[in-house]
Amino acid sequence: MIYFGFTIGPVVNTIMQAKKTRELWASSFVFSFFMKNLLRELKKHGEIENFDPDISGIEDENKWHGAGIWLDRCFLQISDDKKAEALKNELPTLIENALNKIDAKLGGGQLEYLKKYFRCYACAFDTGKDDFKPENKAEEKLKTIHLFRLNKMLDDLEWMPKFQAKDEYNLIGMLDKSIQSFYDEGFEPDDKALKTWTYRGKAERRVRSLPEIALHEFSSDQAFFKKMVEDKIEEGITLFREKGGKMEEVAEETMYKDLKSNLKEKLSARHRYIAVVHADGDSIGNTIRSLNNDPIEIHKFSKELMNFSKWAVEKIHKFGAMPVYAGGDDLLFIAPLQNDRQETIYTLLKLLRDDFAKRPIFEKNGATLSFGLSISFYKYPLGEALEDSRLLLKDEAKNLCIEKDTKEKDALAIRLLTHSGHQFEAVLWQKGDSFQRWLELFQPSDKLEEAFIAGLMHKTDLLALWLFDACDRGTVDAFFKAHFNEAAHSEKGKFVDKVKALTSAIFEDYQFKNSKYDESNIEDPYHEKRRLGKKLHAMLRLVQFQNAPDHD
Repeated sequence: MIYFGFTIGPVVNTIMQAKKTRELWASSFVFSFFMKNLLRELKKHGEIENFDPDISGIEDENKWHGAGIWLDRCFLQISDDKKAEALKNELPTLIENALNKIDAKLGGGQLEYLKKYFRCYACAFDTGKDDFKPENKAEEKLKTIHLFRLNKMLDDLEWMPKFQAKDEYNLIGMLDKSIQSFYDEGFEPDDKALKTWTYRGKAERRVRSLPEIALHEFSSDQAFFKKMVEDKIEEGITLFREKGGKMEEVAEETMYKDLKSNLKEKLSARHRYIAVVHADGDSIGNTIRSLNNDPIEIHKFSKELMNFSKWAVEKIHKFGAMPVYAGGDDLLFIAPLQNDRQETIYTLLKLLRDDFAKRPIFEKNGATLSFGLSISFYKYPLGEALEDSRLLLKDEAKNLCIEKDTKEKDALAIRLLTHSGHQFEAVLWQKGDSFQRWLELFQPSDKLEEAFIAGLMHKTDLLALWLFDACDRGTVDAFFKAHFNEAAHSEKGKFVDKVKALTSAIFEDYQFKNSKYDESNIEDPYHEKRRLGKKLHAMLRLVQFQNAPDHD
């Protein structure tokens, strides 16, 4: 049996250049469009016996609110040597045919540039002629699990040195000029994810800007939102097209100034911030290992990943966020911190994580979903926010340790970067009881004054050592009664009770379980309690920010 693997690029390097949401969307979608057409070309070869991703719906005309649902990697299986050799020889032609589809969308004449810009790496091995001899446990896994081996081979190919011509092709610029034709590929004609407006007497469609996403909480009043937000954004786009410079930015600042005058205290700090989210599955390797190279099981696995992608896109869109791509367990989207139904971004992440983890093929192998969440001011460079989110997922969420020296993953890594330049991070274990307790602090009835939450944070910071000592002794109820005198049945009193429950849950979830610290080598005997105090502070700080008034 011959196994083929393909990967396309440069995906990350391209989307990181985006400065606007339309550039981000187009620079991501074009790779999904490329892979979709390459898979269509490959599908014409009847000798291919199995595909990952699942391509059973590749000819469907359904569109998914602009999300690119076709992965940047695919795996094929062929049993006949001659047919495999024929496919290998035809591959350059198939790639060119797929690039021709992009060229047509760009108006033609770009094929030679596209061939230089886009990369497609391929690898293969024949299990019947395999002389690979593993020398350690890691290589033994590569020998026995074919998808692992193909992935590793593709990783190695992507790390090879790459050389770009001095006059590097401006793909994002070309996509921007032809973006209406790509909208037709990514969105249904009546999809509300796109806004329709008129420029010089001609109807056009556009994706939402970052301020429009941040302000989604007010979108239920359609007339108000159109007048105060959408029309102002479109005026800025018009001025930019005609005069250039920073006209869009000026229009956005004017829009916020007018909103401040109109909404008064209803405009909060969160309405100037956006959430950039990367998601990726945990323990997917265990799931793949459980398939035992069985083509039928691999097909079921691929189909379930595709089903989750489509389900996730619908939920992300319904929340009011902008899905960018959804390739199986790999997600990227931009969201408001709170939507028009008073649901927070954290509610959406929990919904996505829980659905993924409960799907039978993932549940039986302990697979979960981790997130990197970057919260930043709407003017913060989009490319940097994307990179922050990606690294939070890769370096923090994927390396969360609860038990010593054991990566638990199943984490949400958050970085909040304020307009003033202050920032802080938190890595939260989604499986722990403390995570659910924390989410309860965001309930609409708990929208208390920022000053009260700030005062509560200050007090818990000062008392952190004694607070977690009380948790250790089982006297946390008495501690809170002695130090927090809010009326038991008032809103503030109920909130304090929830913080008490959160404190106890943090102690149970995180006590003495972080492998970054070796307790035997710590001179400070209170180090562990200080660390738990910082965890409580970070979780309360995020609640405070969600309730913070607008200070700009």
